[in-house]
Amino acid sequence: MPELPEVETIRTELLPWVLERKFVEINILDSKLAQALSAEGLQGLIGCSVQKLERRGKYLIFRLSNTQSLIIHLRMTGSLLVNPSEACRYARAIFLFSGGMKLVFSDMRRLGVIYLVEDAESVVGRLGVEPLSDSFTIELFQKLMRKHHIPIKVALLDQSVIAGIGNMYADEALFAANIHPLVFTDELSMQQI
Repeated sequence: MPELPEVETIRTELLPWVLERKFVEINILDSKLAQALSAEGLQGLIGCSVQKLERRGKYLIFRLSNTQSLIIHLRMTGSLLVNPSEACRYARAIFLFSGGMKLVFSDMRRLGVIYLVEDAESVVGRLGVEPLSDSFTIELFQKLMRKHHIPIKVALLDQSVIAGIGNMYADEALFAANIHPLVFTDELSMQQI
């Protein structure tokens, strides 16, 4: 399952492939994929270029030349394949770019989603603090944890508290800190953190 570190790796590896490239053709193979728009609505991207590729939590945000944002959440089994050498059995969408580059959204369990929005905040605005940002400090983490009376693991998985942490990294962090996942956040000794 792609969590924040994996999505950031995808972003950095994908960036040189898509930056300043124009969409030439878009094929949505699974209508369930596109949220809040029709597959035909994505055809409006043809001729637009990718101006930036950002990540917020587990979301990839393609900032487009027409001021819209194409947002992809890979969920549990989604992946983005650049110029795959063979047909992808689980392809849900195929994006062809200028220069002949092909980007395939593959998702075996069909959980991933795509949004096309005027304002990216309408999708990612509810997310909590970015754990890789300079503003994420131990003091901020302690403050966030004190606000809740829930098990620590539940707080870590709540995307409105901290963006991008999933089950695997929550477990690893708690194991490394020797904190039981069912300990309540307000019962934690801040020396444990």
